Amino acid sequence: MLKRVIVLFIGITSLSVSSFAQEQTNTISTKTVKTLSKTPDYAMGVSTEKHLKAAIQLFHQFETSGVTVNNFEIVVWGKVVSELKNGGELAELISKQVKGKLKITICNVALNFFDMTGSDIPDNVEIIPNAYIRMYELNALGYNTFIP
Repeated sequence: MLKRVIVLFIGITSLSVSSFAQEQTNTISTKTVKTLSKTPDYAMGVSTEKHLKAAIQLFHQFETSGVTVNNFEIVVWGKVVSELKNGGELAELISKQVKGKLKITICNVALNFFDMTGSDIPDNVEIIPNAYIRMYELNALGYNTFIP
């Protein structure tokens, strides 16, 4: 009996801690918002679906937290490019998300590698010649850049 109570207690505690941790990651402190707003241009380089979705979520988190955002560019390369074909779930998500300050660019090298063209991807996505060079360019322009 005592063993069951302990297991139950550990289970409830684990759920509470994980729930608390999720809530904490969804808020940005006022101090951090102020610091982030000093350089309001952001770029993330991504090569997986998970990171692409996380980057979109981060953009929205910045907006809802009051972070000043002039530009937020997600630079996409790698295998995830093959998952961005029109008609797919990921392409549909991007079509709905890209507007205003959020921009998604896709590496032409990756498009060629997966035998795709601009007509295969959502219209509101810009094709860039090389994702790595684009990340260096954005960095040189003063963007806060990050590659998970």
